[in-house]
Amino acid sequence: MEPSTADSIVVGGGLTGCVIASSLARSASPPPAALLEAGPNPSGDPGTDTILAGLGLLGGKLDYATLGGGSILNFGDWLQADAKGYDHWSKAVGDE
Repeated sequence: MEPSTADSIVVGGGLTGCVIASSLARSASPPPAALLEAGPNPSGDPGTDTILAGLGLLGGKLDYATLGGGSILNFGDWLQADAKGYDHWSKAVGDE
């Protein structure tokens, strides 16, 4: 790897670091920038292809120290509250 210079250095390729680096790269006049990450790039790792496969990564080689950081292990699921919960919230804020 040849030495290079950068006007901006983003330390940490977690979710926020990747967003910042992407924003810099997409600006109208992109400054020379570098994104530094200690972990590997998970692209092509079959464990990152699906939600269920991703559960097997917990405690493994991609446990947070990877490009994407903790977002690589997010469960990617959502839960819907029951009707009573929504009714309670509605009454609490005065929105019937």
